[in-house]
Order: sequence, then C-alpha cells, then structure tokens
Amino acid sequence: MDKHDNMLLNAAWAGDLKTVVFLLFEHGADPATQDLFGNALQCAMEGGPMDEERQEICDLLFACGADPYAENCAGESAVETAERLSLATLYFRWMRLKAHSV
Repeated sequence: MDKHDNMLLNAAWAGDLKTVVFLLFEHGADPATQDLFGNALQCAMEGGPMDEERQEICDLLFACGADPYAENCAGESAVETAERLSLATLYFRWMRLKAHSV
C-alpha cells in the first residue's frame, strides 16, 4: 500500500488500465484484498462510467474472487453499490453466477 492506503490493483483503475489489472492477476494479486474504499470490485464500479471495458473488468474481478458482499469502511457491499449506482446489468449477472456456483 502507498501512503494513501491505496492498493496497486485499485490504483490501476485510476487510468482504466485493463491490461494492468490482468497482469496483476497473473502475478498473484488478490482481488479480495480491501482498503478503505473496499475491494477492487467496489473501486472499479465507483471509478467512472460503466462502459463495456469496465463491465468486463468487473466480471473478471468477480470471477477471480472479489467478494461482492464484502463491505467497505462505510458498510456498503459491491452488491449494494451496484444497486445504488443503478448497475442492474452487473447485479443480475453476479446473482446468476452465484446461483450456478452453489
């Protein structure tokens, strides 16, 4: 973590660097790790407009183990963030994926 308690994985989101996120996973980044803002999934959702690339990264983070129910320091989970930001596409996709994994 840097002096602002931001993890490298979350910081990669500042520039929408899909390749950086992928490389971090290849080198062992843990999508479940959290900082004050939550896990990488929460940071990705809050990081700007939900375009196709951002949706793909959110799916990748979810598939690699980011917990959509983990709460950030404000007590909000990624599922709640999706609801708050009206990101129904992501929310319902996660619910389908979760149902198939049980």
